Order: sequence, then structure tokens, then C-alpha cells
Amino acid sequence: MKQFIKCFVRERRGVWKCVRACSFESPVGRIEVVQGTVVVRGTRFMNYDLAAALDEEYERQAPDNG
Repeated sequence: MKQFIKCFVRERRGVWKCVRACSFESPVGRIEVVQGTVVVRGTRFMNYDLAAALDEEYERQAPDNG
């Protein structure tokens, strides 16, 4: 997820837009996202709340969190 998040732009909390195609292994299997896809927290993408996972990673990478 650390590198995967770099494929997205955070439009606002819970809303992410994919800016380049990428994939990663999620807890539910491989997820592939194409450029232009928008994911919204609370909506499942390939049976996974991808926006929530991106929000969590964003918070982990925040400067205040080390």
C-alpha cells in the first residue's frame, strides 16, 4: 500500500482518483485500478473499501505520525 497510494490523488477525505494504472495485493486478493477511476469511502471496489484503506495509509504517512 505504501507505493500503491502514489498512484492516487486525494481529492478530499474519503475520495481518491487514480492518476496512473497500478495494482496491489489486498487482503481480498489482487486489485488492479485503471487511470481515471474514482473510489469513495464506504463503496466497495472489487469487494474492498479501497478509499478507506487509502485514507488509513495517508494518515500513516502523515508527517506528524513519523
